Amino acid sequence: MKRFLAALFAFLGLSLPVQAGDRTFQVQVINFSAEWCPVCRVFDPRLDEVMESMPDPAIEWLTIDLTVTKDGSREQKNAFWQGFYTDMHVAGLERVHAAYNRYPYTGFAVVIAGDTKETLACLTGSQRASDIRDIIQTARSTVASRAPGQRRVSLASCPDAFL
Repeated sequence: MKRFLAALFAFLGLSLPVQAGDRTFQVQVINFSAEWCPVCRVFDPRLDEVMESMPDPAIEWLTIDLTVTKDGSREQKNAFWQGFYTDMHVAGLERVHAAYNRYPYTGFAVVIAGDTKETLACLTGSQRASDIRDIIQTARSTVASRAPGQRRVSLASCPDAFL
């Protein structure tokens, strides 16, 4: 059955979403946040509002808490960065890890395709919750309907490192 679905999706020019264990994600939203981040105080509640209003099993919501990178001891910082690299590698998010290292800020989120990890859109604290919701919904439908490489949704807010 799985082979049939893969063939059907390929014929239609669609891609199968990535499966993580028993969960399937078409889109992943990765939020870079920290307690000391002033933009996060505005952005995180908006993102939380959107997340609560979109309980979609095809969307994976991830938050990377970077608080320790500023407030922690040297040992805590070293342990965090090692864990950050390892976690990103295990999750297949090396591309996001590399992009973040060239844009090491908080108060934004990147929306990526679950299968290819390509950047679809970036979200910032200046966007309203309704705009964030629209961008994520568009990203999800774009992944379902377009082939990899033809899925960019809204890259205007993306730092060059994520493009």
